[in-house]
Amino acid sequence: MEKFNDTLCLITGASSGIGKYLATEFVKRPQLTVIGLSRRKVDDIKSENFQSLQCDVSKPNEIKATFEHIKTAFPNKRISILVNNAGLAKPYPLIDHEKLSEDAGVPHDFANFDAAADAFATMLNVNVLGLSLVTYAAVALMDHNACGNIVNINSMSGHRMTKSPTVHFYAATKHAVTALTEGLRMEFRAIGSKIRVGAVSPGFVATEFFQGYCGSDAAFLKQMEELCERMPALQSEDIWNAVKVMVEADERCQIGDMLLRPTNQES
Repeated sequence: MEKFNDTLCLITGASSGIGKYLATEFVKRPQLTVIGLSRRKVDDIKSENFQSLQCDVSKPNEIKATFEHIKTAFPNKRISILVNNAGLAKPYPLIDHEKLSEDAGVPHDFANFDAAADAFATMLNVNVLGLSLVTYAAVALMDHNACGNIVNINSMSGHRMTKSPTVHFYAATKHAVTALTEGLRMEFRAIGSKIRVGAVSPGFVATEFFQGYCGSDAAFLKQMEELCERMPALQSEDIWNAVKVMVEADERCQIGDMLLRPTNQES
């Protein structure tokens, strides 16, 4: 990663799971100043070249204020790496029907219009709008004449649909990430930028993701834990290895998308 000397690396969703693991790996590269963006402060990554900034990417005003702070705090440093990792899912089907309640993980109040509206808006604001606005703000602090990387942590759900009604809206947001990744690549090529764009799309990963998905449903969480053990599920280390390949590739090489599944995952 010598080509990124004395530059900034930004990671969203850095307080847990994949994002936190990526931050702990990137800080081992002393030539990078790593900034973790998350709703919660990260206090347990002890490194001189790590800074935690609280930022809820679902709120445009917080994104704007955070990047104004970065510009002021690091006036002589450019962003060379952005990892859009923040993302979430809420288990709400697209329609209201009692038969869908048979699906594991569907909340008991799935017929509540206001709850569904909130779930849809939350996924859209974080997975699509948040990612887009963080990218918009970060690119303004990047050098188009130097090699750089934007890596979107997507999902297998951004490439295919499953029968489970609990993930259909989530899949729609991740399909949007697939489109945004390619659209961004095309815009960089149109302006002659040296910045590279790619995505890592994992299947089942053993992180806290499922607690955020349906933390109040003990039976669902148990089912997911057993599934991850049976596969076994991917680990955050696997995602890091994919990101590292993208970032360390020769400047002439842009890796567009990496689909990662547990070896035994069928879908």
